Amino acid sequence: MSLLAGYISKSNLMDEELLTNKVESYSILEDDSLSDYENNIIRFKHGHIILKRKHHYPFRIKPILDDNGNILIIFGLIVDFEEDEIDKDNLIHKCIRTSAENLEKFEGEFIAVFYEEQSGIFHIVNDRYSSRRLYILEDRETIYFSTDPIFLQHFTNINLGFDKLGVLQLFCTGHSFDVTSTFEGVKKLTPATHLTVINGKIKQNVYWQSIHEPNNDLDPVEYSEKVFNALKMSSAKRVKLAGKGVIALSGGWDSRFLTASMPPDSDVECLTWQFSDSARNLAETDSAMKVAKALGKKHRIEHVSGNSIYNNINNQIRLLGGQSDLNLSNNYMIAINLLKNNNLKLLIDGSVGSSFADKPNFNSKYLSVSYGNMVFKDWLINRTITLNNNSLKHVIRKDILRDYYSKVLETVTDAAKTLKDPTPELKAGNWTLRFECYNWVISTPIRNHPDMEEVFPFLGYDYYDLMLKLPENWYYKRQFYEFMVYHHLTDLRDIVHANLLKTPRSKMDMMLGRNPLGALAHAKLKIRKTIGYDRYKRLRFLYKKRTERGWSKEWYDLFRGNEEWGNSIKECLNNYSSLGQILDIEKCMRFINDFYKGQIKTGHYIEDMLMFSRLATICYSCKNIL
Repeated sequence: MSLLAGYISKSNLMDEELLTNKVESYSILEDDSLSDYENNIIRFKHGHIILKRKHHYPFRIKPILDDNGNILIIFGLIVDFEEDEIDKDNLIHKCIRTSAENLEKFEGEFIAVFYEEQSGIFHIVNDRYSSRRLYILEDRETIYFSTDPIFLQHFTNINLGFDKLGVLQLFCTGHSFDVTSTFEGVKKLTPATHLTVINGKIKQNVYWQSIHEPNNDLDPVEYSEKVFNALKMSSAKRVKLAGKGVIALSGGWDSRFLTASMPPDSDVECLTWQFSDSARNLAETDSAMKVAKALGKKHRIEHVSGNSIYNNINNQIRLLGGQSDLNLSNNYMIAINLLKNNNLKLLIDGSVGSSFADKPNFNSKYLSVSYGNMVFKDWLINRTITLNNNSLKHVIRKDILRDYYSKVLETVTDAAKTLKDPTPELKAGNWTLRFECYNWVISTPIRNHPDMEEVFPFLGYDYYDLMLKLPENWYYKRQFYEFMVYHHLTDLRDIVHANLLKTPRSKMDMMLGRNPLGALAHAKLKIRKTIGYDRYKRLRFLYKKRTERGWSKEWYDLFRGNEEWGNSIKECLNNYSSLGQILDIEKCMRFINDFYKGQIKTGHYIEDMLMFSRLATICYSCKNIL
């Protein structure tokens, strides 16, 4: 989404010529020509607002200014209206009358900035899901903000050191967590936040929270139709605003459901990534091909090699701001290249869909508040901490692990306390939506890309609200989601979900409580009761490790396929002394050497792959920012 930035100062404004030079000399992507960018710097009484984007960027909502000095900028996508439908004077008048609370009611994927000249109050409002990251930095009498932390350093001249807690969060969870970033003093704006700056002081208000309110009287058929219609409406609004684009199609429930929700006359085609150096199609690709054919959509397949991943790393870090693991965002960089090569501007993504439907519900006791809270805490740590203390000792300094590892666990458990859902099962579901989806799925490299955009129809507010009312039993094994696919997409009933190795089923009996958990789930409960929960958990872990396959092994092989990548990481370790404040450089060197030899250090190749990816993330962040 290009770049939004600015500052609010209690004292002197920045020199306008100097600021202009800084803005015009900054390239979001390292190889871009500066002449390709359109720069807009808006001055107000207490600072400047900066917009930077390409001339041909697909969304053209421009700053709204009036004769009284009031300023409104909507950065991103709002589905309530199109640009030529905006009554600009009325919109600013409403912002003044409601103290910008009307912006909280907009549906979309956006950040809105409003400055009221008379009161001198500065407002920043993001959407419910914080679809676009914003970073805040306070320095003496000035408050800076930017969607791009690299630019934050570029125009402030403040040396951003590493935040030790944020870096360890990235190694443990794959991303900086909650408000913390990987850079010292830089905080992230959390979802559904209305931030105001009054007399140089920040006040933040969370105006909306995602809370499940189950309704046990719903009829599956009637309700599934209502939910599917809400998704179709959300898809239609986003496609109408964005125009021609591609749908990310994996062949799973989410992407096939999204593809089927597209308006019949929409100018979209399907795209499938295959992460393998092999030319043969994987099972996921075959399923995607069948889905596209059944729905009558054009379909293309992109094979992703280890070299293509390595060649995109630096821009990937720049677009992510060094806040997320490179591992799960590589596919978006491939999509970016494909979109650019085919003169397309939009990716329609359904990966967020599973976050709405995939609640854990390991057993019936998970619905119990007393017993379930114990299970939830265990699930929370195991789900969130993908690299633990024992694994991290291979690259992180001992004193950093001693002082900060427990603090990472505290940030996770403290965040969980903000969940207000009625049972532990639903808390776990909302955890996925609020803390994982935001960091892993929504905050992709495309969000800050100057040439193109990405939309998520599953983030439609009506669709989201309807999913929050599902009875708890309907979430078990994604029963309602599978039922929707079965009930609405009859032409796709015989196409196998490649990862689950099954076709969709009705699930009506289970959803209505006639067989609430299913025979397999009851068998698992019986085994657990007989041998005890701790032993069952260990057996389940060993079984999962023995049967893992698919993307994880493919990624491990791809990462090891280019030793130039490892050499560039070593170069960063040798050249940037600030890395030594957190990393044990000697151990990092040994880890990289062993990684390319195929010698597992952490106990499993998946954890080694994650370690390598996160080590690369922090090294390239240092190269671009520090």
